[in-house]
Amino acid sequence: MKSLKYLVLTMACILVLPSLQAVGKKDNPWKQVKKNYQTLITPKGPLSDEFVLAADEFLQKLQADGSWSDLNYQDTRRSAWEPSTHANRVMNLAVLYRNEQSKYYHSAEIAKAIHKALAWWFKNKPVCTNWWYNQIGTPGTFGRAFLILDDFMTPEELKGAIEVMDNAKLGMTGQNKIWQAQNVLMKALLQGDAELVKQVRDIIASEIVTGQPEGIKPDWSFHQHGPQQQFGNYGLSFLSTMSFFTRLFQGTPYAFSEEQNQILKNLVEQGYRWILWHGLMDMNSLGRQLVPAAQRSKGASAIQSSTGYGYAPEYLGLGNTLTGIKHFDDSDMTILRTNDWMFSVRMSSNRCIGTEYVNEDNRIGYYLGDGATYYYLTGEEYFDIFPYWDWHRIPGVTAPCVTTPIPESKAMKTNNKSDLVGGMEFEGKGFSAMQLNRDGLQAYKAWLATPEFILCLGAGIQAEEGYNVTTSVEQRLKNNAQLEQMDANGVWTPIADNAKHFNVGGDQQTYWHNNMGYIVAGTAFVHAGTEHRQGRWSDNMGTYSTDLVDGDVMYIYLDHGPVDKSRGSYQYVVLPNASKEETAKFNMRQKVEVLQNSADAQVVCLPSVGKGCWVAAYSTKPVVFRMPSTVARQGGARPQMQRFTPAAAGLYYIEHNGTEWTVKAEKPFRLTK
Repeated sequence: MKSLKYLVLTMACILVLPSLQAVGKKDNPWKQVKKNYQTLITPKGPLSDEFVLAADEFLQKLQADGSWSDLNYQDTRRSAWEPSTHANRVMNLAVLYRNEQSKYYHSAEIAKAIHKALAWWFKNKPVCTNWWYNQIGTPGTFGRAFLILDDFMTPEELKGAIEVMDNAKLGMTGQNKIWQAQNVLMKALLQGDAELVKQVRDIIASEIVTGQPEGIKPDWSFHQHGPQQQFGNYGLSFLSTMSFFTRLFQGTPYAFSEEQNQILKNLVEQGYRWILWHGLMDMNSLGRQLVPAAQRSKGASAIQSSTGYGYAPEYLGLGNTLTGIKHFDDSDMTILRTNDWMFSVRMSSNRCIGTEYVNEDNRIGYYLGDGATYYYLTGEEYFDIFPYWDWHRIPGVTAPCVTTPIPESKAMKTNNKSDLVGGMEFEGKGFSAMQLNRDGLQAYKAWLATPEFILCLGAGIQAEEGYNVTTSVEQRLKNNAQLEQMDANGVWTPIADNAKHFNVGGDQQTYWHNNMGYIVAGTAFVHAGTEHRQGRWSDNMGTYSTDLVDGDVMYIYLDHGPVDKSRGSYQYVVLPNASKEETAKFNMRQKVEVLQNSADAQVVCLPSVGKGCWVAAYSTKPVVFRMPSTVARQGGARPQMQRFTPAAAGLYYIEHNGTEWTVKAEKPFRLTK
């Protein structure tokens, strides 16, 4: 864990970006870029006490041969590779040596330590089993140190530095391409190779486009490792490095064009701004690196990076001026933001990978792309829940209920084998739907997101013989709040702490917890309760701590049992930011009309809104449903059956004009090319 700690210290230092001078008429452009680079990565202000104390520890543990006594240089892990900490420490020592307000400024002791540490690395040349450290991570850290120490290094050390940087090669795609190019740029600046500087700058700028297989997508999400949403991992690194390059090239002939700058701003405004809530990153956007404090640290990084594009911190997540709904078509994800709460759902399809397991990251996150659904008031509702989460019951997900561990071998890349996935926005509301088809489990799931509530539907749930299946309504931190259920007389009854509660209700079952209301329709089998749980970060992040940690969790889930026709569907509503009184008054029959909920289609009408209905059609077969109460019935008291024939499988908003249904909005599901 120390290697991560010191890396964070270094990056925190680097992110304090000083102002730069514009290039002068007589300056050679590449020389100005080099000066800019050195200025940007060398903090000018006071360093934190923690940063300086860490250096004191480094000096104590540095051995005569230039290695550190507390590092395992034989480490074979592919993630959190311990020898990379050697480079981090050299970088930190370089910062201390060059910082004029440091007690170690031009210190002979620090200089001697740096020379010894460089000599050890150049002689021993450690190699990681993961190519990323050899070509990107370690050269990237060392490269910054080399630039800070440019006139400090001896000719022999400069030669060794260039050999380290030679491990980086131009090529690859997306953020990997940018990282490689950045390392080659540092090598070019060390060598004074003006032609290579320009070549690398052009390669970096070439990634500021949309529509490539990896990188910025037309919906302003970011993809890496195939068609996979990577806002919080590779995308966040892209946002950060491009923010750095924007400043690095500013005032030089290498500056990005107006069009390129606008693309980067669009990534902030139409991408990252949507997925931050009170400074924390949405769970669905974190990527595979579900590490301690991931929501906060990744949110802070996105906010800090956006300042490089001219945005105040309040613009991106700390304030809450952005409201509305957005569906990310390329990433199968929908976000709804109101003044008081935020909703997020992440799906997957034949076109879009749900999640991945790489380098011991995300070992058991197998179901994260199967309709994971989160509701935020403060943003901390799920903060650091990962060690003691039940990963089979991620909120919103329909999954097998088994006691065996989630197999890592299956989780490298998780795809839902269906094209019938998508989302549509219309008049301030959103309708998202997916056919789930994975590992012998099928379900048709839909979410109607409104500024008042979220309606969640499921139908056609089928599983291989012997599977027990559940749908998770919620699983979040208890946060010292009582979980309560309303009885038939309208009285709220607390559910005892650490008690498992099972209920088969009648018309609807109503629960409330910490300003969140949950209403399950019909005679569903509901499990609700709280538990004190224990777990380890290493269960999901293989290189992290094996120490037990604990916490209190509340949960509500639907038990479909070994699925049969009567139990293979569900309807429930979530009321974010609702009091117990507001939750008690919510009557599903009055607020929501589910006219059809089957494997063929889901049809929903909101009586308080008007005569329109949302339709998720999973084929071009005619959709037959009963007449909604908002439309006058004809021909007697029996509900008149209606028919709507979709032009294609997809999502529709239809209205009745008195004689027939007309399509007001439509969005066919995107077929795999």
